[in-house]
Amino acid sequence: MSEFSESYHLRSERREDAAELLRRAKLRGFVFPPVNGWVTFLAEGGEFKPDPHIASCNEGFLLHYFHAEDHGWGFVIFEKTSRACSYECGWDPALQITDYATQSPTLRRLFSDPETLAEARNRLRPKPSEEEECFEAAEWFARAAGLTHYEWLAYHYVARDLARSPESHADVLEVK
Repeated sequence: MSEFSESYHLRSERREDAAELLRRAKLRGFVFPPVNGWVTFLAEGGEFKPDPHIASCNEGFLLHYFHAEDHGWGFVIFEKTSRACSYECGWDPALQITDYATQSPTLRRLFSDPETLAEARNRLRPKPSEEEECFEAAEWFARAAGLTHYEWLAYHYVARDLARSPESHADVLEVK
């Protein structure tokens, strides 16, 4: 079974900030406790692209991350309601990269350390013969950005898990 993950990460130390964003967008979702300055949340109805309602209601620094294991991965960063940068790497059937991130000042905000920024720029621009490195860049990016909740994580996974076993995500706040 292939991984299909899609999550949002709001730069905040308050879980309620993400819950309020979901409410303003009029979407159901799940919100995780803050870790490393990020509050991870999931919204119902993901399609591997940012929900326009969430983007239009955002008031902070928001990262949308997706990873479709056999197909590709990517991210979009919003600063308030503006799409500040984006990146997508696909390898089904051949390597394709859409990069509106590596030269963005927003990427410098995400990776303030010059060495990490240089490595991000290098990893996000693999040569066509380096398809495996593009695949590995997805996990490197998430870890380097400080995300902890990103693998095998999507609204439908958590909804299923909570229905089967509510204690499996006792730390997750459901927004209805």
